[in-house]
Amino acid sequence: TTPAAATATTPAATPAATEPTDTADPTDTYPTGTDPTDTADPTDTGTLDPTTEPPVTAGLVTVDSSVTDSRAADVATMFDTYFGGINDKDYDRVGSVLDPAGSVDPSDQSQMNALARGTRSTTDSDVTLTALQDTSDGLLTAAVSFTSHQAAGDGPRGRTGETCTAWTIHYTVSDDGAYRIRKSKASSHSC
Repeated sequence: TTPAAATATTPAATPAATEPTDTADPTDTYPTGTDPTDTADPTDTGTLDPTTEPPVTAGLVTVDSSVTDSRAADVATMFDTYFGGINDKDYDRVGSVLDPAGSVDPSDQSQMNALARGTRSTTDSDVTLTALQDTSDGLLTAAVSFTSHQAAGDGPRGRTGETCTAWTIHYTVSDDGAYRIRKSKASSHSC
């Protein structure tokens, strides 16, 4: 399903992730953990350094550790309202974070009905805010990646039979005292 605030542009396919490569030393002849020169503490249970900050999360949304903008937690909360509303089919909640000057006017019932039809079987997960920056016109650009699961027939435009879609969307976000989605540009590929 095309996300509600996505523009009508045809999304470009995102290349599939590459498989991780083995970076082990090929001359290593000792099984892991048995190298006699290994000086690691055998009692170390792998707990995190207590000074390591846990990832910032707001409900469904995780803020990637590379996003250091002080507004990230509040923007993530806005996206939690949006994605949580889609998952719960609560379009009043979704509408509360849509900018009326944007691509979907929450006060226009026909636009909200179209949004509901477009996401009727969608459940979104693995939502991550991956970038946040100011634009030259006083708005924000927020990059978000997520996975949508939808019924066959409700997939993205041109791939309606797709039931799992990986999305990267660049949202334009306004701030009139509250963050709101104005428009977006999406790219996606099958999971």
